[in-house]
This record gives sequence, C-alpha cells and structure tokens, in this order.
Amino acid sequence: RAPPPPLLMPPPPRHVGNTDWYKVLTSYYHYSPSFGQQFVSNYTEFAGNYSIYPAQRSMVLNETDIETLLVTAISSGNLSADSMGVYTVMFRGDFTVSFRGKLWLRDWCSFHGAFLAEPLGLVVKYAVIGDPSTVAADQRGLAAGCQPVSGRPTANGDLGADSMVTGYAQQLAQTVTDSQSNAWYSESDGKEVGSACEGDFGPGFSLGSQNSNVQFGDKRFLVQSLWQRGVGCTMRRRA
Repeated sequence: RAPPPPLLMPPPPRHVGNTDWYKVLTSYYHYSPSFGQQFVSNYTEFAGNYSIYPAQRSMVLNETDIETLLVTAISSGNLSADSMGVYTVMFRGDFTVSFRGKLWLRDWCSFHGAFLAEPLGLVVKYAVIGDPSTVAADQRGLAAGCQPVSGRPTANGDLGADSMVTGYAQQLAQTVTDSQSNAWYSESDGKEVGSACEGDFGPGFSLGSQNSNVQFGDKRFLVQSLWQRGVGCTMRRRA
C-alpha cells in the first residue's frame, strides 16, 4: 500500500498545538530542584519527514530494527537531531511489527518508546503507528481499539490515514507526558493519559452518527479524549 496521502499526513503535527485538546497536556509538568515546575508547552512544530521504500513488499521489524532505522536517518542528516522532538514512525499494513514480543494489531495498535542513541549522544523519543486499512475487511484477531467502524466513512474518507492520525494523537500525548516510561501514568492501573481514556471520544459523542471531534488546521479528525488529573477524561483542559 502507498504511504498515507499528503493531504492528511504530515500536516496534523503542525497544527496539534494550541488546540483545546492539546491544552489538556499543559496541566502536566516536570519538576526539578533547579528549575521547579516546568509545564508542558502548548506549542508543536512539524520539523520534517523522511521516507523509506524497501525493495520487498513485506518486512518483519521489531523495536531494535526501528531504533536502528532512526539512528541511521538522523546520522545521515535525513532527520535532524532533536532532544525535544518526537520521531514518528509510520508503516504500511503489510509489515509485521513486534514490540517486546507482542505483535501489531494482535496485541497493540500503536506504541511509543525511547532509547539512548550513543553515537548521537541523544535520547531519541519515538512513536510507532501502522496503517490498519489493509486488514479492515477481516477484523478477527485485532487488538481492542484497532477495529474500524464499519458502515461509516471516516472524517476525511481515508480509513488508513484517518486511523493513523488517531493513533498519532494518542502516542504524541503519551510521549509528551511520559516520554521514557518513568513520568506520568496512573498508579492504580499503569495507564497513560491516552490509554486511560481508550474508547472515550468526549461527552455526547456517538460513533454511530459522527466521525470527527477535533479540528487540526483546516481538517477534522477523530481522536480520543485525554486524562486530566483530578478531572478524568476530557477533550479540553479544565481549571
């Protein structure tokens, strides 16, 4: 399958910041004795993209392979080295991708991680999102939350790209608030700000009749709500 159409990807990252949805994340902060509380910024910027087109139609990848691809892309100058950046890896649906021994679509829909790239002297934060549209005809065996909603067009008429934006939004939020899996997560069940609200698209939202709930730039998308401490799942920051 070809990469997601350029009309959808990658514009969303450029427009996610300064939206009501993203402002939920500004309620979280990092504390250090030297600087005190440093709250999440409300600003995001799209820094660039780089595509790899393998010779074979199918590939088998795990997190080590993905990390190697990222180091190579940064070392070669195809991607900039950015200690504050989130490197988003998107792949087509005929790839077999595993993370810690668990398979895409069977055990997970998207994930994020971080690693020390010693050759670069950089901790690389990344998210991984696949295109589920190639398996939409057969929903058997798909992980919870990966199943497409049948009988209803997606926000922009492209199941693959629209689904990937949904996954991207969740993993961006979780990378911002828990980039190295040692920051914010629920002590009761270990869930992060996105996974704590899995399947929640805001009050009064109906998947049966609606296909979008947020505006990124000039386009509408469907994203899950985010967990705000002391509030619960919400589509906008509450005081």
